[in-house]
Amino acid sequence: MVGEERRRSDDLLTRLLYLGEKSPVIAGLERDPRLLKLAGLSEEKVVAVGNRLDSPAAVLKVCGVVSGLADYPWHVDCGLGLHPILCPSLIVGIQLDAATPQSGQLHMLAGSWRYSCRQGPDTSYENLPVVALETEAGDCTVHFGHNLHAAPPPQGTKGRRTLYIGFHRSGIEEIFAPGESSNDVLYTSEDAFVANAGEASKAVGGT
Repeated sequence: MVGEERRRSDDLLTRLLYLGEKSPVIAGLERDPRLLKLAGLSEEKVVAVGNRLDSPAAVLKVCGVVSGLADYPWHVDCGLGLHPILCPSLIVGIQLDAATPQSGQLHMLAGSWRYSCRQGPDTSYENLPVVALETEAGDCTVHFGHNLHAAPPPQGTKGRRTLYIGFHRSGIEEIFAPGESSNDVLYTSEDAFVANAGEASKAVGGT
């Protein structure tokens, strides 16, 4: 009981970012023909961005979580801003453990990537089904970052680990420096954000 109480009060690691900086094997995954084939499913060309925008990243779903982003609510990856810059983005998830209700599997609101940014399923999505992605270790999942998705906490005694490789529209690697993510733009200053967002949007063909 003491150990459980300590665990519930501790901050636990749930994400590892830019893993390619420490592992040449992981860094090489973005050039793996199998992952490139999956990235080719996007109608608009997307490219790997190396150690930018948090990729490659590992998400660690921790059992017994009570708060924080180990319990991912419904969201889109561009939900805090920069949609015309970040999207389309295609995320390949390499499942290191089985994804089940017990391990905190990923849920998708199928077809929601066609809609504007909204937070959480509502009446606008009443005809769209929620799909739970159940996988085995070694499987890959593919989703657009603009698709509404969520990953509730594990229900069992074991969580899961997933390695994510991000692919984004061509030109985005000229906007973000190595080791830089959208948060580094969003949380600088209001004036810098407005200027950077406008310039970045034009750089990738936005208006």
